[in-house]
Amino acid sequence: MVLNAKDNYAIYLKPRQACYVYVYQVDATKKAFRLFPNVQFSSVSGPLAEGKEYWIPEGRDYLYLDETRGLEDIYVFATRAPAPALEAIKEAETDSIKQVIRTMGVAGRRGGEAPVRVRGARGEALELVTRKLAAQGDFFYKVSFIHQ
Repeated sequence: MVLNAKDNYAIYLKPRQACYVYVYQVDATKKAFRLFPNVQFSSVSGPLAEGKEYWIPEGRDYLYLDETRGLEDIYVFATRAPAPALEAIKEAETDSIKQVIRTMGVAGRRGGEAPVRVRGARGEALELVTRKLAAQGDFFYKVSFIHQ
């Protein structure tokens, strides 16, 4: 999949059971930014309800990319209980999840047309967190795209 700064995109969530969800986007410079929960994109906090549909960002707005080109990843984590390690991370370098850094890939949100859903998966980055989640039986999903 290829996206550029003119493309709009959104994240769609529909949990099969009540859970806490954390969504991060990692840009080509290996910087991660939390998309959800994040008051810039959604008023929802706490556990997501079973079977309910959620969009990030809310309403008819969409995310769009900045000018940093290269491979980008979106990570979705779902946990049965709040995950303090994930809640503490708003922005970080993927090589060192504890280090706080400046923002990356997502430039903001804007209005747009009807959504298109996409699928895809690969592995890497945020390994420390994903290993811990796997050991606890929680959910992890990754989708990648090329930012041109």
